[in-house]
Amino acid sequence: GNHDVLRFISEGSEGYVNACQDGQIAHAPAPSDPWAYESLRLAWTFLFTMPGRPMVYYGDELGMPGRGDPDNRQPMWWHAPDFESVTSVDDLAAQVAPQQASTLRHVAALAKARRDHPALYSGGWLEWWREGDVFGAARTSGNDHALVLLNRSFDARTLTNGVSFAGLPEGTYTDVLTGVTFSTAGDVLTVDVPARGSRVLVSGNP
Repeated sequence: GNHDVLRFISEGSEGYVNACQDGQIAHAPAPSDPWAYESLRLAWTFLFTMPGRPMVYYGDELGMPGRGDPDNRQPMWWHAPDFESVTSVDDLAAQVAPQQASTLRHVAALAKARRDHPALYSGGWLEWWREGDVFGAARTSGNDHALVLLNRSFDARTLTNGVSFAGLPEGTYTDVLTGVTFSTAGDVLTVDVPARGSRVLVSGNP
């Protein structure tokens, strides 16, 4: 996102709507359908774990709505009544709607994982799984290993594949988004990925 385009959450929920109508700014509403927020969280998982540097345009970390310029420049305090008191992710999450809070915590977890795991920002990349709506990539940097899984379908999926071919070690993997762990059986790892969801697995402890 940036100040020249529609906010992701508004484009995903209502498409293009002129921000200026009858001489007035037509402010985009926050979507009620969780689909747009699920899509945004999938996008954030991809951006924070694939090669390249993610850019966060303020407000997109929680799914602030906004049509084209100038509605895409809404101030953050419109969405957090006591914004001046915010000093942490938890403070902000407590002031916004549940889907926005989930998105904010999702981005915070991704940012922490990216900071703590070189595999997610400088590691090599190898495709681990690919089909129409499900994608997986293994990333490795030295002794740091990660497996990123995205499922944009409306069905939960269980994926089973080897690890050694992708340069991943056997052992336990922890999802940095939920804390859920998965362990290999020999060279094989089986992971369930929720519908419209993602997992970012790191080898050992997150």
